[in-house]
Amino acid sequence: MAISFRQQLTSLRDTLNPFVKTLETYHSFSIRWSQFFQKAPLLLLSIGFLLGIALATEKRIVLGVVASLLLVLSLKSKNSWALVLFFSLGILYAAALVKVPPKGSSALSGTALFHPDSISPIKQSGKDALAFKGTIQYFAGSDGVILAKNIPSAFSIKDFQGPLPSSDSAWTIKGVLQEGKGRLWKFKPTSPVFWKEEPKTFSWNKMREGWKFQLKSYIQKNIPGEKNQNLIAGMVTGSFSDQEITQGFQRFGLQHILAISGFHFSLFALIATMLLKPFFKGKILLILLTLSVTSYFIFLGPTPSVQRAWVMIVLSQAASVFERRISPFNALGAALFLTLLYDPLSLQSPGFILSFAITLSILAFTPLSTNLLDALFPQRTFEEASQMSGVDKMGFIAFNALKKMTALNLAVHAAALPLTLALFGSFPLLSILFNLFFPTLAGFVIFLFILSALLYTLFEPIGTALFALTSKASNLLLSFALDMPASWNIQLSFSLAADWAIALSFLLLILAVAAGQKVEETGERAVF
Repeated sequence: MAISFRQQLTSLRDTLNPFVKTLETYHSFSIRWSQFFQKAPLLLLSIGFLLGIALATEKRIVLGVVASLLLVLSLKSKNSWALVLFFSLGILYAAALVKVPPKGSSALSGTALFHPDSISPIKQSGKDALAFKGTIQYFAGSDGVILAKNIPSAFSIKDFQGPLPSSDSAWTIKGVLQEGKGRLWKFKPTSPVFWKEEPKTFSWNKMREGWKFQLKSYIQKNIPGEKNQNLIAGMVTGSFSDQEITQGFQRFGLQHILAISGFHFSLFALIATMLLKPFFKGKILLILLTLSVTSYFIFLGPTPSVQRAWVMIVLSQAASVFERRISPFNALGAALFLTLLYDPLSLQSPGFILSFAITLSILAFTPLSTNLLDALFPQRTFEEASQMSGVDKMGFIAFNALKKMTALNLAVHAAALPLTLALFGSFPLLSILFNLFFPTLAGFVIFLFILSALLYTLFEPIGTALFALTSKASNLLLSFALDMPASWNIQLSFSLAADWAIALSFLLLILAVAAGQKVEETGERAVF
């Protein structure tokens, strides 16, 4: 029986219907994408710059696919041409500044110009050794051809002889370069080791090492207990040498407490505000706060998480000084761009990936998780709260604080859980529980230490008593991390290839944009 024309049209419509719906979905989301990035163009452009650098240094097919999808989604945006420009600039910048030996290269012999960022004593196979971490500014083969340029490297030397090399200078040293784990390249100096100092260039490293040594000595003098000294010194300076503490915190996903991040900067800014506010007001106060935070940044050194936190808080303060509004997404984009300008290969660092991804997740998903918890546990009105008894009001305040911490914790782990699995292959499930209260306790210990130090200069007996209290609070913190039974080490293990990790990060960006469109822009406040 012949098929009628109407039936043919119906069949064709049914066949094309999935494609039409796909186009409608793309059209709808691309409009949402464009609207979001009209409010946060710096974030979009910085992501384009990042993809350009990544493609120039990694040359993975998946990076090309992600870059293409980013451009397709941005076609309806007025900034699409700028996205292409920043992507191209990323490729050119990385090509000019960085040269990475091909993956899978055999050991390369030659001469390195090495600039140390840190030099620290360690134990290696029971023997004293020095650990060097820094940048190989260039590595030339025996024929003089440059094989690598501006790559991060680390190595150690047992039974080091002679004067200690200065971290203020670059040093020529012969050895063998080979691929290491993550972003760091292994360098093995030839034996015996000969260092040739190149002309000195200005560097904060030597002064920074001296400042941190003085602060650690002050802590050792005033805080009872070696473990407490190591914990407080590490949290304040960002330099940890106690492996037991580091491993104990890693058991429960608390290593971000040890690495200086926005949490520490926000706490420092709060303390600086409390000290300066009684004496200064308005723009003078904001300028002094910015200078204080910048001084802390110089003291710590430019790691990715420190750079991100510093740029975001300085932009927030600058916006307040000039009475402007700044989107926290734009502040994050500016921090991303400046961090990559300083060190293009920092994008391969787990610290870089987790710092920026988790901050984006906090900005996008905290309002959504807050709304979810409000739906499950409705907020009381002001009239209802005012009629409560004293005990009920305290419970009400405590419960609201717990809700806010839970909402933030959910937003953090929306990025932390999948990316930690991708980067390390396992995730400590109790991290979700411990991160509800542990950052608050750590912040209290740091605050108590700074308060003790200030009062110690004014009235020594009170300062000494507070130092003892700080030590007890630190001991409580350590007991949570170090004394928990081994049966609590519940790990979710899942191996994920690097390409899938990149795709996962892009999916997180898409979800963040979808979430961000549902959130009203608050403007001047940034999450650090």
